[in-house]
Amino acid sequence: MSIKARVYLSPFLLLLISALGCGNGGEDLPDVVPVTGSVTLNGEPLPGASVTFMGEGRPCYGATDDNGTFTIKDMNGREGCPVGKYKVIISKYTKPDGSPLGDSPEEAAQGVEQLPPQYSSMDKSTLTANVPEGGKTFDFSLEDKRKKK
Repeated sequence: MSIKARVYLSPFLLLLISALGCGNGGEDLPDVVPVTGSVTLNGEPLPGASVTFMGEGRPCYGATDDNGTFTIKDMNGREGCPVGKYKVIISKYTKPDGSPLGDSPEEAAQGVEQLPPQYSSMDKSTLTANVPEGGKTFDFSLEDKRKKK
């Protein structure tokens, strides 16, 4: 069964994205380069996770598919992100029992973060990415000793 790309962002990231808006406000947009990659957890693909690149400008984001792969987009929906250094936040919210969240706002509000703070917390993430001219593929291999292998 295929999982559609449902992304459940932390309340902080939702607020940040809302505050930044979707338009460019008349400003010149920086060029973007292709950024793709994959996320594994304990050696297995991690589907249904949000991947956010936080740099000096607006954040860029993506979601992992069934194979744990993602494509990053900027806030205007263009595939890619500007060249630069980024903190990376990878997050996955589920129901408290670990099952996928439904589409209702009530279920989304009850979501529980499944990944450790060193990956999922804006303040504590240790993940970084340096996006070069021409773009890059980033593969993030996450380990969670709380999860059975």
